[in-house]
Parts: sequence; structure tokens; C-alpha cells
Amino acid sequence: MMIAVEPGIRSLDDWALFAAVAEHGGFAAAERATDIPKSRLSRRVAELEAELGVRLIQRSTRRFAITPVGEQVLQHARAMLAEAEAARALVHEQTQQPRGTVRLACPPALLHAAVGAQLSTFLNAWPQVRLLVEATNRNVDVWHDGVDLALRVRAVDAMLPQDEVVRALALSPHLLVAAPRLLTAAAPPATPAELVRLPTVGLGNSPDAVRWRLHRADGSEFEHLHEPRLLVDDASALLQAALAGVGCAVLPRLLAHDALQSGALQELLPGWTAPPGLVQAAYASRQGMRAAVRQLLDALAEGFGRLIEQGQCLAAPQPERFHG
Repeated sequence: MMIAVEPGIRSLDDWALFAAVAEHGGFAAAERATDIPKSRLSRRVAELEAELGVRLIQRSTRRFAITPVGEQVLQHARAMLAEAEAARALVHEQTQQPRGTVRLACPPALLHAAVGAQLSTFLNAWPQVRLLVEATNRNVDVWHDGVDLALRVRAVDAMLPQDEVVRALALSPHLLVAAPRLLTAAAPPATPAELVRLPTVGLGNSPDAVRWRLHRADGSEFEHLHEPRLLVDDASALLQAALAGVGCAVLPRLLAHDALQSGALQELLPGWTAPPGLVQAAYASRQGMRAAVRQLLDALAEGFGRLIEQGQCLAAPQPERFHG
């Protein structure tokens, strides 16, 4: 909304200086109270009077008096200053104590696997904070989409936007997994080349949807070209397909952790992994960040720190960085 400012409207400072002179009963007393020279006080009050077209203060070398219209204007000046102070107090409260609404965007699979539980813990710790969460796989623009934080999982070497602050939270290892029922007709593959014997499912929004790049610690690499039986752009749906035995899949350890622990999935080709994803939190600027947003960012960092300790994630390779 455009707000038209009428030409000639003076700054709030001039009203504050007039109120200081009026309340201290003269320019000399106001100078002692504010450390602002009498000459400046007199000039600014005179400019305010000239703009308003009325005399606010009657003054001479021996007398000082507020005019009747000056008394009325003083009441309005006090009200304006009180409202300004209330606004400052509100901003201070919002920036010092976690409260208010925070808008967060997060990929659905990441929300399901880790972030959802972290958000519940955060809300229980900070009862005056309200979260609005958008579960989406789209590339959220933190400048134009009205979110305070956007969580993403990107390739480690992906180019980053130049106008965002990005905090790396964790590395998310990706494993090749399959349900035991898929392996009843044949033994698990002993080498990457034997993957051709198994059906596959793939992540549709990934550059590796039909090409898996596998590597191991000794530097060996293998590229597996495949035609997935299911191609889907949601990692949670991919997990369900893998659990049902539709095909083997490359999944984040974070997402497959519980199924691997229970035996509902098993890792294929141990030692061979796909490129990890970098879990990031992006936001527009550090300047003026509200306490609730800052506290949520720290809580997410702590939450992923616990996942790193549990072996579900790895430590991120770079610290918080600013681009732009």
C-alpha cells in the first residue's frame, strides 16, 4: 500500500523537541535536560511554528509561556511520542523475546523424517510462538514468498542464490536400499553391475532420476542407468514403494532409518553410496531477524546436531555463509 506523505510535515524529532522545551519550562532548562544547544532547540521550534502557522511559545529575554494553541498541540505531541514509544517497545519485545508467527517452508519428506518432531519440541519450549509451515518441494523464494525460513536439500556443489543467507545444517547420506521381499527371487547384488537384475524406483525431481552415481571410500565410482518402474517427485512416496517391494531405491538414510532398524528395508551394496544431500536453512537477511525466527533456526541446528550424533546425518562441510 502506498502512503502519501504531505509535503512540509516535520519529523517526529521536532515535536519531541517542542515537548521537551514546553515540559521543562524554557530553552535553557531543556538544554540542560537534553544536552541539545539552546540555539538548535529555538531554531527547530521556530521552524515548527512557521510550518504550522501559529505561535506555540511566547518568549522574550525575561518571559516564557506556552500559548493556548501550544497547550493543545502539546497534548497531541505527547500522544504521538507515546505511540512512537509503544511501537519501539513492540519491536523490542518481538526482537528480544521469542513470540509471534514464524513462516517456514520445508520439503514434505524432510518434515516427516526429522523436522516435524523438532518443531513440536520447539513449540513446547516457546508457547508464545506460532508456526505456519508450508510442506512443499518447490523452490521457495525467501524474498518474495513471505516465509521467514526455507529448508532445502541440495547437492553439495549446487550454486547458491546470491541474495540469501544460507546456513548448512547437516549432510544427508543417501543409501541404496530394498525390501527383503524384492530379494526372494535372487540374491542381493554383490557388485554395482548386478543392479541390472533388480527393478528400481526413482525420485522424479532429481537429476539422478534415471542415473544413479555410486561411489565408495577408495575412490571407486559406478554409474547405473535404469528405467524406474515408478518415478515420483516425493521422497516419502518413494519410501513407501521401496517398502512395498516395487523396486530398489536410493533414499536418504534419514528417511530410511526406522525401516533399516526394523528390517523392513535392507541396505544393498554396503560401502557404496550415492552423493549426499546438503540440508540448508535459507533466509533473507540477518539484519532485524526476530527472536522467534532466530530461536527456531538455532533449534533446527540443535535438532540436526542430535541426528548427527545418532548417525542419521553427517556434519555439514561449511559454516553459515552470506551470498550477495
